[in-house]
Amino acid sequence: MKERAQLLERLVQGQEPAEPLMEALAKLGWDWDEEPLLVLQAQHIESMLERFLNGEITAAALADWADRLEVRDDVGLDPKREETLKDLLFRIANPELNGPLTKDTAEAMRAELHGS
Repeated sequence: MKERAQLLERLVQGQEPAEPLMEALAKLGWDWDEEPLLVLQAQHIESMLERFLNGEITAAALADWADRLEVRDDVGLDPKREETLKDLLFRIANPELNGPLTKDTAEAMRAELHGS
């Protein structure tokens, strides 16, 4: 369980390639029936939006990051901001449904994080 939690933390931080982390997580199994090992906070999403706005990552990389986290049972959402975080993850992870991520949309999402 400790290894899984560490891998999830590294995935959420978004500072290294996701594929090796996902491969390691896959070896631990997909299903998770216990309490989440990691709770995604507003600052996690804000940090990734900042990296996008600063040109450190592409819109595709940000969408990939959100997509990898959006459906994980072992990652929870801050219960105080759950609906906002769930909505933002969905919008970031699905640009084909929600429109492309631009600097303007990223700024608006960041404002939502501060306003909710």
